Amino acid sequence: MTPPLPARRHEIDAPGPDARLALREVAVPPPGPGEARIRTTRIGVNFVDVYHLRGVYPLPALPGAPGVEATGEVEALGPGVRGLEIGDRVAVVAGAPGAYATARTLPAARLARMPDGLDPARVAGAALRALTARMLLTRLRPVGPGDAVLITAAAGGLGGALAALARARGALTIGTAGSPAKAETARAHGLDHVLVGRGAALAARLPDAVRDLTGGEGASLAVDGVGGPMLAACLAALRPFGVCASVGQAAGAPPAPALSELTNRGLHRPSVIAWLADPDRFRAEAEAWFADLLADPDGPGAADVAVHRFEEAPTLLAALEAGETSGPLALVP
Repeated sequence: MTPPLPARRHEIDAPGPDARLALREVAVPPPGPGEARIRTTRIGVNFVDVYHLRGVYPLPALPGAPGVEATGEVEALGPGVRGLEIGDRVAVVAGAPGAYATARTLPAARLARMPDGLDPARVAGAALRALTARMLLTRLRPVGPGDAVLITAAAGGLGGALAALARARGALTIGTAGSPAKAETARAHGLDHVLVGRGAALAARLPDAVRDLTGGEGASLAVDGVGGPMLAACLAALRPFGVCASVGQAAGAPPAPALSELTNRGLHRPSVIAWLADPDRFRAEAEAWFADLLADPDGPGAADVAVHRFEEAPTLLAALEAGETSGPLALVP
C-alpha cells in the first residue's frame, strides 16, 4: 500500500475578519478508488482564497486549506483511474479548496494533464482567470467586433485575461483602476481606455463616461469584481440588452438592484467553479486553453505570473485583500 506522504499545508481554523493562515505539517493519505495524489509544483492565488479566509464562502471542513488552483506531478494513483500515469504533469483548476499544500489527494477527475512543452509557471495563477474569461466572453455573452466590454479592477489578473481575450475577439475594452499606478498596469494589459478612480465618486461618473467612449451606446458586457456601488453603475453603463456579470465584491456586497434597474438589462452571478464542476467540461475547457497557449505562448490567456515562496502565503493574501497586488500570483513550495 502507498504510505501517507508528509506535507505542509496552510490551514484556516475559524474563518472570519481576524482569521489567519497557520502553516502545519500534515500527512497526505494514499489515493483511494478514483483518486490521485499529487506533489504540488505551483499554487495559484486568487481573491476567492480571501473569501474562504473571511468566511464569505465556507470551506467544506475545518481546519481546511484555501486554494482552488494548482499544478503538480502525479505521485500515486488509486484503483480505477484512467488517462493518467505516475509522473504526469497536471493542473487542477476550480476544484474543491485545498490547494495551499505541498501535496494533496483529490479526485482524479479534477486533474487535467498538461501537454509537453507547456510551462507550469504559465498555468498556475493564470488558468482560473483564463477559464473565467473564456466562460464570460464566449459562453455568458459572446462578444466580437462592435461590442464594448467594461472591466472593473482592470489591473488585476482577471482584468488582464478579459482584456486580452476581448481584444482578440475584436471588442472595445474599457477598464477602471483605483490609482494612476494601477491605471498604468491596466494599460499594459492592452485596454483601449482606462478610467481612474474608486468608490462612489467613480461609480457616479462611470455610466456617462462609458457612453461617451462608445458613441452613446454603452457596454455590451460589464464584468464587475468590485461590488458596492460599482455594480449599479455597471448596470447603468450597459447598452439595451447588455449583460452585467458580478464576479466579486472586494468593496463589499452590493445592494440588490430594483427590478426597474434591470429593464432591458441582464444581471448574472456566474461561477466558474460551478461551470467547471462537470469533469468533462473542465477537461475540455482546460485542454482548449492549453492548446491555445502552445499555439501562441503570448496570446490571449497567457500571462507573466508573479511567483512567491510558499511561506509567504499569509502576507500575499493580505496584500491581495488590500488591493496592493496586480496581475496573476502563484506560490512555489
